Amino acid sequence: MRSIIGKTTATIVTASALVFGLSACTNDGGTSEETKEKISSAVTSTPEAGPGEALRSSVEETASGLVSSVQATASSVVSGITGAWDQAKLTAFTATFRTAYPNLSSDRDDESIESIVKETCTAIDSGASDQQQVAKVKQVATNDGTVPTEEQANRILQLVKPACP
Repeated sequence: MRSIIGKTTATIVTASALVFGLSACTNDGGTSEETKEKISSAVTSTPEAGPGEALRSSVEETASGLVSSVQATASSVVSGITGAWDQAKLTAFTATFRTAYPNLSSDRDDESIESIVKETCTAIDSGASDQQQVAKVKQVATNDGTVPTEEQANRILQLVKPACP
C-alpha cells in the first residue's frame, strides 16, 4: 500500500515538472493539446498490477471468504445455543419451585418440574398470549389434583421466563 502511494506521488510530481518544463519550451507560452493529453494520461493512469498487487488481491479474496465462513459458523453456533436448555437455570427453578410450592412439588421428580419450564417456554416462543401462558402454567404445574391458583400461576410464570433459552 505504501509503495502504491509513493508511486502515485512520484507520478504527480513528475507530471507537474513536465508541465512546467514544457510550458517554458513552447513558442506560445503554453502547452499544446497533445502535451496536455499526455500529461493528463500520465497523472490519471494506474500502474500495471505487479506480483504484489496480485498477491494483495488474492489475500483479500481469501480473507473475504474466511469472514463469510466464520460468520456462517458463528450464526449456526448461536442458533444451537439459543435452543439449548441451561441446566443451571432449570436446577435453580426446580429448587425455587420446591421451596415455594411444596404442595405442587410433592412426589414429583426434577424432570417433571423442569417440564413446567420447558412446556411454558415453548408456549411463550410460539406467541401465546399472557392468558394462554398462565393457563399453560396451571396445566403443567398441577400435581395430583392440586391446581395452582391464578396468583400462584402468575408467580410461577415469572419464575419460568428467566429460565427460558
